[in-house]
Amino acid sequence: MTSPLRDPRWATRITDLLERGVGSVRDVATRPVAMVVRAIVFSLVIGTGVVVATVLLLVALARGVHEVLDVWLSREDAVWVGYLGLAAAFVLVGAALLRRRHGRGD
Repeated sequence: MTSPLRDPRWATRITDLLERGVGSVRDVATRPVAMVVRAIVFSLVIGTGVVVATVLLLVALARGVHEVLDVWLSREDAVWVGYLGLAAAFVLVGAALLRRRHGRGD
């Protein structure tokens, strides 16, 4: 049996062994944590974007209704009639969603 220090590939073998060990630890410990953190960050960014887009869409909808009603009514009447109409539409949509909340057997 020869001494490992006399083997010319000894340093390469030890380096490969260490690299495999570190790689397996990284695969087991670091990658799942990184994936969870990425999922949390991406979901927060997407959720924030959806909230901002929804608010902007509702503002644009309200302004559009006011401008359309402004053709037939005075500005003050167009605003309150527009808000009343949008509120009624949201109440109807909410009532429809509440009816669908439970199945037919409930």
